[in-house]
Amino acid sequence: MTQVSVSIEWWQAYQDLLKRAISPLTADQLALRLGAQRSAGEIAAHIVNVRAWYLKGVMGEGGPEMEALFSWDRPDTPPRTSAELLAGIDQTWALLTACLARWTADDLRERFFLDWRDRHESRGWIVWHMLEHEIHHGGELSFTLGSFGLRGVEV
Repeated sequence: MTQVSVSIEWWQAYQDLLKRAISPLTADQLALRLGAQRSAGEIAAHIVNVRAWYLKGVMGEGGPEMEALFSWDRPDTPPRTSAELLAGIDQTWALLTACLARWTADDLRERFFLDWRDRHESRGWIVWHMLEHEIHHGGELSFTLGSFGLRGVEV
Protein backbone atom coordinates (compact mmCIF):
# COMPACT_ATOMS: atom_id res chain seq x y z
CA MET A 1 0.00 0.00 0.00
CA THR A 2 1.28 3.41 -0.96
CA GLN A 3 0.91 6.21 1.56
CA VAL A 4 -0.75 9.27 0.07
CA SER A 5 0.51 12.72 0.88
CA VAL A 6 -2.49 15.02 0.84
CA SER A 7 -1.98 18.76 1.11
CA ILE A 8 -5.07 20.29 2.63
CA GLU A 9 -3.86 23.78 3.56
CA TRP A 10 -6.48 25.26 1.23
CA TRP A 11 -9.26 23.30 2.93
CA GLN A 12 -7.86 24.34 6.32
CA ALA A 13 -7.95 27.97 5.17
CA TYR A 14 -11.58 27.55 4.12
CA GLN A 15 -12.34 25.90 7.44
CA ASP A 16 -10.86 28.92 9.26
CA LEU A 17 -12.96 31.32 7.16
CA LEU A 18 -16.09 29.32 7.91
CA LYS A 19 -15.36 29.45 11.63
CA ARG A 20 -14.61 33.19 11.45
CA ALA A 21 -18.04 33.78 9.92
CA ILE A 22 -19.86 31.68 12.55
CA SER A 23 -17.95 32.61 15.72
CA PRO A 24 -19.42 36.10 16.35
CA LEU A 25 -23.02 35.17 15.61
CA THR A 26 -25.63 35.56 18.31
CA ALA A 27 -28.63 33.25 18.70
CA ASP A 28 -30.79 35.81 16.85
CA GLN A 29 -28.29 36.02 14.00
CA LEU A 30 -28.02 32.23 13.74
CA ALA A 31 -31.82 32.17 13.41
CA LEU A 32 -31.79 34.45 10.35
CA ARG A 33 -33.14 32.84 7.21
CA LEU A 34 -34.14 33.81 3.70
CA GLY A 35 -37.70 32.70 3.05
CA ALA A 36 -38.20 28.99 3.54
CA GLN A 37 -34.47 28.21 3.38
CA ARG A 38 -32.43 26.90 6.32
CA SER A 39 -31.40 29.46 8.91
CA ALA A 40 -27.74 30.43 9.20
CA GLY A 41 -27.37 28.13 12.21
CA GLU A 42 -29.15 25.27 10.43
CA ILE A 43 -26.78 25.61 7.48
CA ALA A 44 -23.74 25.39 9.78
CA ALA A 45 -25.28 22.43 11.65
CA HIS A 46 -25.94 20.73 8.30
CA ILE A 47 -22.26 21.05 7.37
CA VAL A 48 -21.26 19.39 10.66
CA ASN A 49 -23.93 16.71 10.33
CA VAL A 50 -22.90 15.73 6.81
CA ARG A 51 -19.22 15.53 7.74
CA ALA A 52 -20.06 13.26 10.69
CA TRP A 53 -22.44 11.16 8.61
CA TYR A 54 -19.91 10.52 5.85
CA LEU A 55 -17.04 9.89 8.26
CA LYS A 56 -18.84 7.64 10.73
CA GLY A 57 -22.10 6.64 9.11
CA VAL A 58 -20.63 5.72 5.72
CA MET A 59 -16.91 5.06 6.23
CA GLY A 60 -16.98 3.85 9.85
CA GLU A 61 -14.46 6.37 11.16
CA GLY A 62 -14.62 7.79 14.67
CA GLY A 63 -16.74 6.73 17.58
CA PRO A 64 -20.02 7.56 19.28
CA GLU A 65 -19.03 11.22 19.46
CA MET A 66 -19.60 11.36 15.69
CA GLU A 67 -22.96 9.60 15.97
CA ALA A 68 -24.08 12.30 18.40
CA LEU A 69 -23.76 14.80 15.52
CA PHE A 70 -26.11 12.83 13.23
CA SER A 71 -29.17 14.48 14.78
CA TRP A 72 -27.95 18.04 14.19
CA ASP A 73 -29.73 18.18 10.82
CA ARG A 74 -33.16 17.07 12.02
CA PRO A 75 -35.99 19.61 12.06
CA ASP A 76 -36.89 18.83 15.69
CA THR A 77 -33.34 19.47 16.94
CA PRO A 78 -32.89 22.56 19.12
CA PRO A 79 -30.82 25.36 17.61
CA ARG A 80 -27.07 25.22 18.28
CA THR A 81 -25.05 28.11 19.65
CA SER A 82 -22.09 29.45 17.73
CA ALA A 83 -19.82 27.79 20.33
CA GLU A 84 -21.50 24.41 19.73
CA LEU A 85 -21.24 24.84 15.96
CA LEU A 86 -17.55 25.70 16.22
CA ALA A 87 -16.96 22.67 18.45
CA GLY A 88 -18.74 20.43 15.92
CA ILE A 89 -16.69 21.87 13.07
CA ASP A 90 -13.47 21.34 15.04
CA GLN A 91 -14.43 17.82 16.12
CA THR A 92 -15.26 16.64 12.61
CA TRP A 93 -12.26 18.46 11.13
CA ALA A 94 -9.89 16.76 13.59
CA LEU A 95 -11.22 13.34 12.58
CA LEU A 96 -11.11 14.15 8.88
CA THR A 97 -7.51 15.38 8.98
CA ALA A 98 -6.42 12.37 11.05
CA CYS A 99 -8.02 10.09 8.46
CA LEU A 100 -6.41 11.93 5.55
CA ALA A 101 -3.02 11.58 7.23
CA ARG A 102 -3.56 7.83 7.67
CA TRP A 103 -5.35 6.76 4.50
CA THR A 104 -3.32 5.19 1.71
CA ALA A 105 -3.97 5.26 -2.03
CA ASP A 106 -5.65 1.85 -1.64
CA ASP A 107 -7.84 3.26 1.16
CA LEU A 108 -8.96 6.12 -1.10
CA ARG A 109 -10.04 3.59 -3.74
CA GLU A 110 -12.16 1.59 -1.28
CA ARG A 111 -15.83 1.86 -2.20
CA PHE A 112 -18.89 2.42 -0.03
CA PHE A 113 -22.56 2.13 -0.89
CA LEU A 114 -24.41 5.44 -0.75
CA ASP A 115 -28.17 4.97 -0.44
CA TRP A 116 -28.95 8.45 -1.71
CA ARG A 117 -26.99 7.77 -4.94
CA ASP A 118 -28.04 4.09 -5.10
CA ARG A 119 -24.47 3.14 -5.97
CA HIS A 120 -20.97 2.67 -4.62
CA GLU A 121 -18.47 5.53 -4.53
CA SER A 122 -14.80 5.58 -3.58
CA ARG A 123 -13.52 7.04 -0.34
CA GLY A 124 -11.67 9.61 -2.49
CA TRP A 125 -14.93 10.63 -4.15
CA ILE A 126 -16.60 10.94 -0.73
CA VAL A 127 -13.82 13.23 0.52
CA TRP A 128 -14.15 15.36 -2.63
CA HIS A 129 -17.93 15.48 -2.18
CA MET A 130 -17.55 16.60 1.44
CA LEU A 131 -15.42 19.52 0.25
CA GLU A 132 -17.77 20.55 -2.55
CA HIS A 133 -20.72 20.20 -0.15
CA GLU A 134 -19.05 22.57 2.32
CA ILE A 135 -18.24 25.11 -0.37
CA HIS A 136 -21.84 25.02 -1.62
CA HIS A 137 -23.34 25.49 1.83
CA GLY A 138 -20.65 28.01 2.82
CA GLY A 139 -21.89 30.09 -0.12
CA GLU A 140 -25.45 29.66 1.08
CA LEU A 141 -24.40 30.75 4.57
CA SER A 142 -22.57 33.77 3.14
CA PHE A 143 -25.56 34.78 1.04
CA THR A 144 -27.89 34.49 4.04
CA LEU A 145 -25.61 36.46 6.36
CA GLY A 146 -24.76 39.06 3.72
CA SER A 147 -28.46 39.65 3.05
CA PHE A 148 -28.71 40.85 6.63
CA GLY A 149 -25.54 42.96 6.51
CA LEU A 150 -23.35 40.40 8.29
CA ARG A 151 -19.96 39.07 7.21
CA GLY A 152 -20.05 35.70 5.49
CA VAL A 153 -17.33 33.28 4.54
CA GLU A 154 -14.87 35.73 3.00
CA VAL A 155 -12.96 33.68 0.44
